[in-house]
Amino acid sequence: MLVTQSVARRALVVLTMIALGVTSISAQEPGARRESLEVQRAREGRVKARGKKVFYTTKFNLDNLPEYKPEQKVAGTIRLWGLNYLTDGDLAKYWEDGFRKYHPDIKIEYNTPTALVRLTSC
Repeated sequence: MLVTQSVARRALVVLTMIALGVTSISAQEPGARRESLEVQRAREGRVKARGKKVFYTTKFNLDNLPEYKPEQKVAGTIRLWGLNYLTDGDLAKYWEDGFRKYHPDIKIEYNTPTALVRLTSC
């Protein structure tokens, strides 16, 4: 019963978000929609530029940490959903490059247009 209620609650949240989105889009004038898209593109450009900028230059000394040794070979696909800040900057690339040193057969897929995607992937 708890699982059913949880699924129903999630479905209700998703449907509400869709209904609100459709209502707001249909209520806008064509010029307002175009302006909204321009604002979204400008924001995306700012976020990506900020993601490429180095803010923290102090390096940690990790020499005392034990070397990582994988206990088994990992293969398959890792799917990451949600927060676009992972892929707008270089963080996802750093993680992926480090992981591939030990597990080259892994495939990583990103679906990160916005943090709101996480709601529908639950």
